[in-house]
Amino acid sequence: MCKLVSKQLVDFVKGFEGFSSTVYRDEVGVPTLGYGMTGEEITGLTSVTEEQATNMLEDWLNRKYAAPIKNDLDSRGVSLSQNQFDALVSMAYNIGVGGVLSSTLYRNICNGIRDADTITFDFEMWDKAGGQVLPGLLRRRKEEAAMFFGSGNVADNSAADTLIENVKDPTRIQQIKALEYDLNSEYNAKLIYVDGNIWQETLDALRGIQNILVKGHKSYVVKWMQQKLIKWGYLKNGQDDGILGEMTFQAITNLQKNWGKPTDGIMRMETWNIFLNN
Repeated sequence: MCKLVSKQLVDFVKGFEGFSSTVYRDEVGVPTLGYGMTGEEITGLTSVTEEQATNMLEDWLNRKYAAPIKNDLDSRGVSLSQNQFDALVSMAYNIGVGGVLSSTLYRNICNGIRDADTITFDFEMWDKAGGQVLPGLLRRRKEEAAMFFGSGNVADNSAADTLIENVKDPTRIQQIKALEYDLNSEYNAKLIYVDGNIWQETLDALRGIQNILVKGHKSYVVKWMQQKLIKWGYLKNGQDDGILGEMTFQAITNLQKNWGKPTDGIMRMETWNIFLNN
C-alpha cells in the first residue's frame, strides 16, 4: 500500500482522538472504535487492540482521506510539502474530505496563499460544534496550522504508487476497476487506486493471491476471470459461477497453452498479464 501520510501525522491524530478498545457512542450517538473510527471501517467489530487500531487508522487516513485530497491537488497542479499535506489530512479526518475541499482554507492554499495569519485564521474557522467554540477543536486547528508551516514529516512513499499503465480504452478501464474493487473487498488488498489504471500495488495484490486461486476457490475475482474466458471462447455462457472448478482450471491451462505460457493453471503474473492486457 502506498503511504501518503507520515508516521508523524498518524501519531498526531492518535493524540487528539484518544483510544478505545471497545465500541462506544460519541457525543452525537455515532458508534466509535479505536482512534475515532466510525462507519464502514468498524462494521462488525466490537473491540480492537491498540496495534490493530493504529494499523486501521493509518490505512484509513491513506485511503479515505489522503488519496482523494491528493487526487484533487494533482488535478489542479498543486504541490504541497509533506507537512502541508498532513495538516489537510488531519483536518479531513476531523471534518470530512468534503469539508476540506469546499473550504476557504483549501481555496486559499490552492491559490498559493502562504501568509501565516491568513492560513491560521482559515484553519481556526473550523473550531465550532453546534455553533459553539470548543477549546479542543480550537487547539487542534492551531496545531494543524503550526504543522502546515512546519517541517520534518516524512511519508514512507513505497514503489506501490508507481503507475505501470495509464489505461486509455474505456472497456478495459471498467474491467480493471472491477478487478481492483474485488481485490479490496474480498482480499483486503488495501489498494489506494481503484481507477482502472494498472499500478504497482495492483500487480502486487495479484501476486499475493496466486496461491489462493486453486481448485475449489470461490470469489468474484474468479467470476471476473470466468467472464473473460467466456468472452474469449474458453468457457460457455453461464459458466461464470465464481468457483474455480475443473472446467475453469482447464480453460486457464488452454489459455496458457495458446499464449505459450506454462500450462499449469497457476495464476502467475505472466498469465495475469493476458487477462489485464486483453
